[in-house]
Amino acid sequence: HRTTVLWLPGLLVWLWPDRHKLDRRLVGGVLAGLLLPLTLYLYIPLRAPATPYLWVPLGPGETLALYENSLSGFLGFVMGKAFTGELLSPPAAWAQLPAAFDLIWRNAGGPGVLLAGIGIIWLIWRRRWRLLALTGLIFIAQVGFNLFYGIGDVYVLYVPVYLIMALWSAIGLAALASIVPRRSHRLVNAIPLIGLSLPVFLVITFLPLVDRSSDHKARRFWDNVLSQSLPQRAVLVSNDRDEIAPLIYIQQVEGQRTDLTGLFPLIVQQPGWLNVGQVTQRALDTGRPVFLDKPMPGLDVRFDMQPMGAIVRVTGSVQRLPGKPLGAVGDALTLLAVDVDPADLQPGRPVTVTLYWQPKRPLSKNYTSFVHLLDGHGEKIGQHDAPPGGVYYPTSLWQPGEVLRDRHPIALPDSLPTGPYSLRIGFYFGPDVTPLGKPLKLPWNIITHSSH
Repeated sequence: HRTTVLWLPGLLVWLWPDRHKLDRRLVGGVLAGLLLPLTLYLYIPLRAPATPYLWVPLGPGETLALYENSLSGFLGFVMGKAFTGELLSPPAAWAQLPAAFDLIWRNAGGPGVLLAGIGIIWLIWRRRWRLLALTGLIFIAQVGFNLFYGIGDVYVLYVPVYLIMALWSAIGLAALASIVPRRSHRLVNAIPLIGLSLPVFLVITFLPLVDRSSDHKARRFWDNVLSQSLPQRAVLVSNDRDEIAPLIYIQQVEGQRTDLTGLFPLIVQQPGWLNVGQVTQRALDTGRPVFLDKPMPGLDVRFDMQPMGAIVRVTGSVQRLPGKPLGAVGDALTLLAVDVDPADLQPGRPVTVTLYWQPKRPLSKNYTSFVHLLDGHGEKIGQHDAPPGGVYYPTSLWQPGEVLRDRHPIALPDSLPTGPYSLRIGFYFGPDVTPLGKPLKLPWNIITHSSH
């Protein structure tokens, strides 16, 4: 794994005092021990040509290659370039510190953390600076990197941290044994048993959590999806690669519905495949029937969709309504049109205001949009605030040129003030309601031009 480079500072400090005394045979043996296991990676280029799911069919004559069987493709694959994440800012990394402590505490256990602390103190007391530098620098480098590395499953990268903690715990156990008088044979013999009890306790504690032998959730999910009336050569879109993996197993091992194609964000590291909205659009571009493998509330901001039991049919992209744009919110969003249903306001009857937006630039935050219905005096008589796109397609994923539909149902009072009415429309961010540019104010006679 690429993060093994984080071990280099500790290793170099540990080896430096003996740099002139290193035996060539020892160095050669160590290098052989490190490199020979890596030859197992040669299975990848040998097996790749006979692995059909590495080539995903899209449209006529269009295939998505998940692996390039070349030296550069091989290196990119084994180095995990597809899983690179973004580094967090220092404040965001600092905010991850409690989660890091929680992971270490749960995986080492309270006694393990105590023994590790004793081990560190013993190394300092005995002036074992080289061993302390080796283990301490690896520990600090790995934890520090993990705090800044912004991926969802960063907990996997804490495995080296647990190994160092286990080594310190063993040193702490040995330190306890060293201070017990030798004539206290029973106590000396009991110390290894105390050390053995810790991993036994952790196994008993965590085995129910890691035992997946009775976990059939993924199987039930796909049995439910495949029981729907899916047409031949349909494309199934997910927002999670882990959801598509069982489909590949069902197709390649069990031979079921091999005509289907599963797609997910970052299936390839290329523009147009970065999020579920882009993937859905690429699926529509193939001309094949497109379905979401589960409901994804918020994607209707960009697509016309039809629920079909456990799945959702995507029938097309949102299209702009005719007419000239009605204005812009700052330098970020153009309001293409407003659709009001019903067009005639009636007391106590809800009205749905649908906004059609087109981004002028990418947005860095997930904003909330709002619509205020104003009476003839400019007083607010109804409003609705909601983050358009929800969880699956928030504003931070919107791209320039897209047409996006933003619905706002507004409850009207039983006593409706007189007009002429108008709408105030805009965006804000966060609990402090930081505005995104100046809100738009549209007279009702302009709005009704784009109504049903």
